[in-house]
Amino acid sequence: MSAVASHPQVQAPIFTRDFLLTCFASVGIFAGMSFLMPVLPLYVVAVGGARSDIGLIISAFAITSVVLRPFLGRLVDRRGAKGVLWAGLAVTAVASALYLVVPSVPLLVGLRALHGVGMGAATTAAWVLIADYAPAARRGEAMGYFGMFLSGCFAIGPMVGIGLVEVGGFPALFAALTLAALLALVVTVPLQERPKAPGHSARQPAPLVARSALLPAVVFFCMASTFAPIGAFLPLLVEERQLGTAAAGIFFSLQAMTIFASRIVGGKTSDRYGRAIVVLPSLVIILVGMVVLAFAFSIPMLFLAAIIHGAGVGMVQPALLALAVDRAPEHERGAAMATVTSAMDLGIGLMAVPLGMLLEATDFTTTFLAAGSVTLMGLVVFSTAARRAGLLLRRTPRLPAA
Repeated sequence: MSAVASHPQVQAPIFTRDFLLTCFASVGIFAGMSFLMPVLPLYVVAVGGARSDIGLIISAFAITSVVLRPFLGRLVDRRGAKGVLWAGLAVTAVASALYLVVPSVPLLVGLRALHGVGMGAATTAAWVLIADYAPAARRGEAMGYFGMFLSGCFAIGPMVGIGLVEVGGFPALFAALTLAALLALVVTVPLQERPKAPGHSARQPAPLVARSALLPAVVFFCMASTFAPIGAFLPLLVEERQLGTAAAGIFFSLQAMTIFASRIVGGKTSDRYGRAIVVLPSLVIILVGMVVLAFAFSIPMLFLAAIIHGAGVGMVQPALLALAVDRAPEHERGAAMATVTSAMDLGIGLMAVPLGMLLEATDFTTTFLAAGSVTLMGLVVFSTAARRAGLLLRRTPRLPAA
């Protein structure tokens, strides 16, 4: 048996009690996003909003989460992830309950902003806890398993949300969101906080943006930019190319299932052979998926694009998250996770506007190729940085002393 394979960190279990509790709590954390995705526009109209209000209300959630993540990451580093997770879940539960009594669009904008605060805190803290609980040599694999829970939420959640509204109306949906957040809060009560790094003090300066996480953050932004046109314009592409009303839904399902299945492959491979060995081919796969989608004038091509793009995304995400943790000092993990997750949110949120303008001036093929070119930029940046840092030659993450 090799020295690496026999190292205690390689043999250490991933599925500890605290790791599993955090994974189960993630269902409650992400219910608020996945359940609401398909029905929030209907609720906006139900409370008297116009179609033009939908974008504002959806953006309020994302903007608040992105703006506050750096401060929340600093809070995690100073005070600990468990307390921030509890606070985030409590705010999420309150926001979910308040949906029941929101009577107007302006109040709904404020409520979505509050919901964004809770989600930003809970998700940032949860990723840090997963990084803390994972053995260093199996960090990518652990990130992949946690990501599978998230993918499962987004694969099943929209259907659950629609079903709840059909059975009990919006009150049933918001009651379920509140209950999910409260259950997640209960589940996380037994969690054990990791001990602070030697010499670390809560009064130590903590960065808002982790410089060590800038490289994976840039790549996250470039990768996430491909989600902007897919989420915003795919139904329109399907309609224009006459591929059938159900094609868009099947595309998203295929994409979600592929992401779910490929996360473990990417995580395990990055642990064994190094992060760059996974990140570089995955970015190429994402780029190929966008090219196929740009020229998808048939249903088989459309579905092939979903599978290719999903495979690339599923493999690259755990590798990039693990890389961010690898490069960050222990007392800056909150800042590192906030930096990379903010970059992903920004990639999805910011690119929708210029790509929408490009679509108005050109066509779907040009727009999706342009989104793919952003991923190409990320590929160039990462390959250059990886070559300079020697990441291409590092087969395994650096192991701590046994």
